[in-house]
Amino acid sequence: MSNLFLFVTANKYEKSAFENKFISESKDFIKGKSYKIGKLGLYNVAHIHIDEQGYTNPASIPLVGELAKIINPIAVIMVGIAFGVDEYKQAIGDVLVSKKILPYDTERIKESSNEYKEDSKETGFQLFNAFSDSDDWDYYIGSKRATVYKGAILTGSKLINNYEFRNKLLTDFKSYQPIGGEMESYGVYSLCRLHGITEWIIVKAICDWAYHKDLCKDKYQKIASESAVDYCYYIFSQKGVFGSLIESGTVADLNPTIPLDHEPKQFNALPSTPAQPGSMIVSGNTVNAMFVAQTLTISEGGIHFGGKKQA
Repeated sequence: MSNLFLFVTANKYEKSAFENKFISESKDFIKGKSYKIGKLGLYNVAHIHIDEQGYTNPASIPLVGELAKIINPIAVIMVGIAFGVDEYKQAIGDVLVSKKILPYDTERIKESSNEYKEDSKETGFQLFNAFSDSDDWDYYIGSKRATVYKGAILTGSKLINNYEFRNKLLTDFKSYQPIGGEMESYGVYSLCRLHGITEWIIVKAICDWAYHKDLCKDKYQKIASESAVDYCYYIFSQKGVFGSLIESGTVADLNPTIPLDHEPKQFNALPSTPAQPGSMIVSGNTVNAMFVAQTLTISEGGIHFGGKKQA
């Protein structure tokens, strides 16, 4: 099937919500992991669900990259749950659409301030245009109509359950005016860059505020998942919205040489010292999707390694 959009989910409620709107036509496997091809609204889509936590797990996002080699999607959409940043303006179930993502894992600690080494990453131009047209989306959560926010989304491997840490990030990235945060979008950006896919986007809805996450956790994650998927279904039900994207195609060579942001370093072998959590192994002029599995949980009780998928 040609002109495929690839959807990725990473939470049981995200998967369930997507499957309720998705019409599956076939099922196949990649390295033992199943994926399905069918339709969402008027368009051909593929769907893969990853069970592992965040972008640093080598069994999750890189596996999506392997699928991208096979199906050659024209765009990648990650749909699901995120945390909000303004409890007084935003609401559970409001949708966040990424104009750019803000990686916060690579941080240089200074005496007077912190410096983040990763630049912001712009999402797909045509996808963002399509997902910005939310005026006629009429979706209610209880008596409140859901709102769509467009802007910069924080991303990192930390499970944030700490009010002070969330607010620190909002202060550090104040110039970008973040609308929310989540854990997987840097991995989506990386796999798309590796495989020459220029159109990608993050569409997630608010399930918590990055603190007191256990409060009605299952209920709010379900509400958020259904809201984000419904918005995707609304966009994908509009005839012609992706016409230029389908006609032009935005996928480059499936095995491109991807230049690094800075002058590449040459390695004859893998580094002898352990790689840092969330890092990628660099070889010649290409970036290999070999991630180091390490996830932090930041909460009022301290910092812990590992953890299950949250926002």
